[in-house]
Amino acid sequence: MNRMATDKKCLTIEVTTHVGPARLTGDVWSRDSVVLDARVERKDVVIDPYDPGDVVDAEIRAFQLEHGCKVAYLEDDSSSVRKFDVFEPAWPDTGHATLVGSRLLTRLTGLARGRLNSP
Repeated sequence: MNRMATDKKCLTIEVTTHVGPARLTGDVWSRDSVVLDARVERKDVVIDPYDPGDVVDAEIRAFQLEHGCKVAYLEDDSSSVRKFDVFEPAWPDTGHATLVGSRLLTRLTGLARGRLNSP
């Protein structure tokens, strides 16, 4: 388990992007992925990225339009981890996947701190 996920003084935001073509492993289709995360101290959280609402939804929609992708919120048993999956499309290489994941992570951490990023 990630050490950051167990820190109750912080909110961890995790973004997963996918790389390359799907391949069959056993009976399951899978892709390589890039996982990035960042912590925001709870005292600094203004907007929880999991809270539904116009601000969060607008940020996600704007990001999806800018990058031509789809972003999903993923369920997590931890009250301190917020997981997001950029699931479509898969990026051609690790560099592209990391760039897109980093951009989303920056927006979500900024949002958590109360900084709005969309134009």
